[in-house]
Amino acid sequence: MDGGHPFLTQKLCKLIQSEPVIPADSEAAWVERLVNKYMVSNWEYQDKALHLKPIRDRLLRKEDQINRILECYQTVLQGKTLAHEDSRERLELRLSGLITPIDGKLQVSNRIYACVFNQTWLNEVLASQRPYGSALLAWQDSQQDQIHLVRDEDLEAAQRWAEDNQEQFNENDRQFLGASLNHQITTKAEAEADRILFAAY
Repeated sequence: MDGGHPFLTQKLCKLIQSEPVIPADSEAAWVERLVNKYMVSNWEYQDKALHLKPIRDRLLRKEDQINRILECYQTVLQGKTLAHEDSRERLELRLSGLITPIDGKLQVSNRIYACVFNQTWLNEVLASQRPYGSALLAWQDSQQDQIHLVRDEDLEAAQRWAEDNQEQFNENDRQFLGASLNHQITTKAEAEADRILFAAY
């Protein structure tokens, strides 16, 4: 679970020692519940030894690279193949300790990191870099409900941001802004058709 990380191993051992009884025949599930309760859930509050926060801060410290670093990490987190080659993004991820090469393939260093820096965390950080971030998150969380798409001035502002920040623009942005634009075009076309229809009567 801890990927052989000395600090996490020590912390986990202390947590286990602090518990009075370890249930027989369900040790693995018990340890997993312990980790979730004291290391993963509300981790920013519980990270008193400042182990996880420095990892997060290192990933987010270079504003011009955040998106590329996190998209690189997302590839690894999703279990997709990411060649073990030199790049600034891969170097930052390795120096943070978040990923490591295992059998020639870059992987998340341990399950605790994967639980803390999960897809939900990634989506929130990536969304926070965009002026339409809250709408994007709501759209993703609602299984792409049209009610969360941006329109009119908000859509224009989003398109301007996309043009000015192409290096940060990713597939999620493309889908969201594409859906927003299509929805606006359809809505305006329907409104114009209704106007013509009512004008005829």
